[in-house]
Amino acid sequence: LSAEQQTRLIEAHWGHKESQHAVPILIQAFDRQGLLNDVTQVLSHNKINILDAKFQTNQDLSATLELVIQVTNTAQLSQALNRISLLPNIFEVTRKQ
Repeated sequence: LSAEQQTRLIEAHWGHKESQHAVPILIQAFDRQGLLNDVTQVLSHNKINILDAKFQTNQDLSATLELVIQVTNTAQLSQALNRISLLPNIFEVTRKQ
């Protein structure tokens, strides 16, 4: 570049966007009023997007939630799974293989 062109250059910084990963999870619980709301509140609080959701209740009053969530790293995933497992009536929370 010529000296004149170099004087026109400005320094720029581009923000780094963290990569997002789609992770399927499986939640087993005893069905109760507000169960789905409580799970989605935990995910929302942790700034986790839900990409897909399937909710099924069974005759034995259990419920199965199959979710695909969007996380930035394993720490965020672990924290969310731990917090969901602490909700009332939840008996299993796993990463679906």
